[in-house]
Parts: sequence; C-alpha cells; structure tokens
Amino acid sequence: MKRSEAREEPVSIGEAAVAKLIAFFRLLDTWDREAKAMQKTCSTCSEGVQYSIVVMISTVGVSPRVQQSSPAVLFCDHCFRELSERLCSDKLRIAVNSALTELNERLRERSTAQKSMFD
Repeated sequence: MKRSEAREEPVSIGEAAVAKLIAFFRLLDTWDREAKAMQKTCSTCSEGVQYSIVVMISTVGVSPRVQQSSPAVLFCDHCFRELSERLCSDKLRIAVNSALTELNERLRERSTAQKSMFD
C-alpha cells in the first residue's frame, strides 16, 4: 500500500478529555465574544464598553400589558457608575445598583468556574 493510500486508525480519547476540550472551546468562544464587545465604545466618552442598558417600559393596570424596549445604550464602567449616581429616583438607583452587583457577582462566579475546569 502506498503512503497516500494508508488508512489512519481513529484515535480514542476518554470522556474526561472530550469534556475538557469542549470546555476549552467554549472558553475560547467566550473570549472571542468578549473581545468583540470590547471593540465597541461607550456612548458617552468613547472608551471601551463594559455594560449596555436596555430600558423596558411596561404599562401597569392595563390588560393586556403593553411593553416596549429601547435599543441598547453602551457604557464604560466609569460612565455607567456616573449615570447610576445621577438617577433621579432613589428606588431606581437602588434597583440599578442591585442589578449591577448581581451581574458582577455572576461574572466572578463564571470566571472562577471556568478557571477551575482547567486546574
């Protein structure tokens, strides 16, 4: 048999190795999406963006409920924090800060979980 006609035998790898490869490619995909997001700029100062805000407005006490969302508005960390400090309603400011705290906690947990997969 000529070299070009030789058949290669399939390589068998364990399930754990396959799981690690899948996790690795998911991590690469996440990094790629994050890199693309970082190419976008803040709507206020043109720095790299970390957050986007989409406003959802809903009717209350009207059936059926009517809702409308806004297009996303992009913010860097500094401008987002400045915006949240200037919100005219204490309840709205508390709600926004609570959502930001929860978002950052989830990002930390996800990052920690991804790092532990490769340890």
